[in-house]
Amino acid sequence: GEADEADGTGAGAAAARRRKDLAVEGFLRLRDQVAEHGPAALEEFYATATSLVRPGLPAWRERWEAGPLAAALATGEHLDQLDGGRHDHLSQGRLTVLGPPDDRRYGNCGRLDAYPPYPPGQTRPGEP
Repeated sequence: GEADEADGTGAGAAAARRRKDLAVEGFLRLRDQVAEHGPAALEEFYATATSLVRPGLPAWRERWEAGPLAAALATGEHLDQLDGGRHDHLSQGRLTVLGPPDDRRYGNCGRLDAYPPYPPGQTRPGEP
């Protein structure tokens, strides 16, 4: 049940441990192939990985543009303002407390605790 998932003993936890074990086994095989055949042994791995992730790239790009890229661009704007002697953006600072996400699930490497990139109602850094 939900308590089993919280303490790591449920089906989700078992599936996450199995994914981890498979990843380690695959890495060890790949490491041995590279040791035997050199870096060219990675070509098939890279090609397969690329074909697997390609369908998800538009969504990943959207999340990156709305999150990390937007935050980096806002940081650049703030640096430009400071460099120009302006500091009015500093009065927009605030403290936001986020509780644990409602959907605590297992990802590829254990717990996946996904938090929203901005507080509720905000769509980019620095918005009121």
